[in-house]
Amino acid sequence: MLVKTILLIMVINLEAQLNYKIIEVDKCPPKEVLKTDMNTRQKNGEFISWTAFCFPADFKPLEDKEDREFQKEKIKEFLEKGKSIGA
Repeated sequence: MLVKTILLIMVINLEAQLNYKIIEVDKCPPKEVLKTDMNTRQKNGEFISWTAFCFPADFKPLEDKEDREFQKEKIKEFLEKGKSIGA
């Protein structure tokens, strides 16, 4: 099992669209530091609203070969769909 600490920051930009940033961090930043920084940026007009979450994400390997092959096929299908959409 692989555990990563993830910081997810979401903002509603000035065009009322959702933007997000996902960052792998060593540990979650102090809540007050993040809150102060984001509130200052919001008051400066960089975005309309914001929210953030920091959490551990558990990445577990698939146990059997059949599951791994199924997952590989699903990833292949996803990538092929993405290429056809962008073409």
